[in-house]
Amino acid sequence: MKSDLVGYKVASEILGLPLGTLYAKVCKGEIEHHRLGPRLVRFSRRALAVVLAQSLMDRRAQPVPSCGAPVDVQTQTAMKESPVG
Repeated sequence: MKSDLVGYKVASEILGLPLGTLYAKVCKGEIEHHRLGPRLVRFSRRALAVVLAQSLMDRRAQPVPSCGAPVDVQTQTAMKESPVG
């Protein structure tokens, strides 16, 4: 049976994040974690699943124009392609 608590390496693989990004998110308090000592941090697989599901829902909420043009994140509108010339 797998342990519910995992370290940085496994957590980064589950979330698809580079280790450095995961370290930064822990430092900022953006990822739920358990500090078992001054340098020992563990993550609950269940909490990571919640973070991953939320991340996927956030990505799905991003607008995608039907024409396939890039989206201007500021205005949420499709950007016109610049003429090639």
